[in-house]
Parts: sequence; structure tokens; C-alpha cells
Amino acid sequence: MKILDFNTTVFSWLSDQSWNFVLWILCALFLGSTPNPASSQNPQAPTEFTVGYVKLSEQNVHNELIESTSQWLRASFGNRIAFRDYTVSELSKALRQGEVDFVLSTSGFYREHIGEGLKDLATSAYSKGPDPNKSLGSVFITLRSNKNINTLSDIQGKSISALSEDSFVGWQMAAREIILAGKDPTSFFGPVLRRSMRMDNILDDVLNGRAEVGILRACQLEEYQNDDYPDIDRIKAIALQDTPGFHCQHSTRLYAAYTFSAATAASGNAAKDVTLALLNMPPTQKTAFTWSVCTDFKEVDSLFKDLKIGPFAYLKHMTFERFLEEYRLFLILSLVIVLGLLLHSIRTQHLVSIRTYELRKALRTQIQLQKQTQENSRRLELYERQAALQHISG
Repeated sequence: MKILDFNTTVFSWLSDQSWNFVLWILCALFLGSTPNPASSQNPQAPTEFTVGYVKLSEQNVHNELIESTSQWLRASFGNRIAFRDYTVSELSKALRQGEVDFVLSTSGFYREHIGEGLKDLATSAYSKGPDPNKSLGSVFITLRSNKNINTLSDIQGKSISALSEDSFVGWQMAAREIILAGKDPTSFFGPVLRRSMRMDNILDDVLNGRAEVGILRACQLEEYQNDDYPDIDRIKAIALQDTPGFHCQHSTRLYAAYTFSAATAASGNAAKDVTLALLNMPPTQKTAFTWSVCTDFKEVDSLFKDLKIGPFAYLKHMTFERFLEEYRLFLILSLVIVLGLLLHSIRTQHLVSIRTYELRKALRTQIQLQKQTQENSRRLELYERQAALQHISG
């Protein structure tokens, strides 16, 4: 019995250990098959969609928006989403070739490429510009010592430092103000210094006298002042406009700011998930950037139309269709005048014909009466002669 009990005890112990071993193996397999945050960040994991954005200078405040958005979406989607930086021309090419699923850009880039299928999902706003429809603008600056430069008309003929002609903030907004003032921005200024994407260079040009006027992003002057930029107190903003709710000096109309848009390569479900994530992103720490919904891109479209660029570049070239559209009222008025003159000519000719007929008829009647009178006179004269002869002979 003792041997049996011993065997039974050993067998029971071995059975318990076997079950424990089996359970350990099952737990290991389960844990091994369960994903964890570390594994989800594996750089070898496949990427489902790509966000393309334009690389900005290190000092650009919108870097905070791009970086925070990148971190937030990566935290939400893991390695399913990737961010790639491009130049403006490179991003345009990548969009045409279907290399990007989403685009994070200025509203100007978005509206310029809307014909290629871009669809806005969210637009940025921040503490100084809480309205997503009007949170981005430009400002003209000059030295405080330039007492004679204060208004837009004062800038005419002055040398200016600005970004490239395809810069939405660094040139196009300011150029539109010149057009709306009835001037041509290509000949309005004196010498134009073109700078790279660093607006520090523009500020330095003005401070060092290389340019009399510069173009900065609205709110950038205040940022320089807060950062105690050297000699910033020598700079003043000019040609200022007033927009309720916007808390920075600006010289141009305000536009929708950075826009997150979906390209045709993105699926509907991906666009929905990304939109929900963006709208739930908390404000950024420094500038309180958030993602909201823009309901009015009209000013952006009007800018392109006034400058005849982007989707309105065709306005630079005269075509028959554009000629008809642009001069339609003039053509209609001209046609009405021509038809009026034609009808007047026809009516005049008809009246002349009637009067001519009446005159001819009256002339014929007059001639007949003259003939009748002459005939009567001749007969009277003949009668008188016959009477006189009879009297003499009688």
C-alpha cells in the first residue's frame, strides 16, 4: 500500500507539473501573439498611408503644428501612417503621381491643387487666430526711422525683401493687395530681393538697409518681439488692416491657414479615421494650435483669380471662350447697337422710299396740271383770236 501510495503521489505530482508546463507554453504562445506598443512602432511594419508636407524653416511657428500632428497621428495609428517632407514642387509632383494619401499644407496649396482631387478634412486655428476661416495673413514691415513709409501707397517704388513668387504667405497675399489697389505688383515695387523660406533673412534685410520694406507672416513680428530678437524695436508694421478676433498686426486680408486634406489615393475609411483623430487632438503646448473645420475658402480662390495663378492661370492667356466670357456684356451691347443701327437704316430707307414715291407722284400731278393749264391757255388764246377776227370781219 505504501508503494502504491508512493507511486500515486509521484504520478499526481508529475501530472500537476505537466499541466503547469502546458499552461506555461499556452501563456507564452498567447503573449507572443499579442501585439504591444513597442512592436507596433517596429519600423519594419508596413505603412498603410503617407502624409506629405512642405518642409519649413526651423524658426517657422507652424513646425509645432506639424510635429504635434505627426506625434498625435502616430500615437493613434502606430506605424500605419508615415510623414514625408517635400519642397512645394516635389509635393505637387508626389501628389500627381499618387505617392501621398494625405497632404498637410497651406490652404493656398490645397486650393491650387483641388483640381487633382484634394479634399479638405480639417483646418488649423490657434490662440491668436481662433477662426479657421481667417487665421493666416501677411504684414509689411519697415524701419521706424522711415517716417514717410506708413501706407500702401507709400511702398510704391521702394525696394522690398520677400520670399519666392510661389509663397502663399511670403508674396502672394501681399501681391493681391497691390492688385486690389489698382496697381501691378510686378512693377509696383523697386528692386525685389528674393529670399529662401527663412523669414529671418527678410527681417535682416530691412534692419541692415538692404531693403526698405519686407513681407513677414502676420504674428511673426510679435513672435520676434516676444523672443527679444536683436534690434526688433527698430521695426514697425505698416499699411495695417483691422480684423475683429485676430490678435496680430496684418497688412493683408486673412485666409484659412494650414489645411489637412485627403488625396484620391486615400480610402474613405482612412480619411474618416484621420479626420476624427485630428479633431480630437488637444491644443499644442506653445501656440495652442488645434484642428477645426473651415467653411470658407472664398478669399483663397479670389487670391488665385486676382493673381491669375493656380486654377486661374488660364486667365493669363486669351482664348475664344475666355474672350466671350470676359467681354460678353460688351459684345451683347455692341450687337444691340448694330441691330439698332440696322433697324434704323431699314426704317429710314423705307421712309425715304415712301417720300420719294409721294414726291414723284406729286411731281407727275403737277406736270399734268401744268400741261392742262397750258392747253387751256392755248385754247383760250385761240378762242380770243377767233373772236377778234369775227369782230373785225363783222
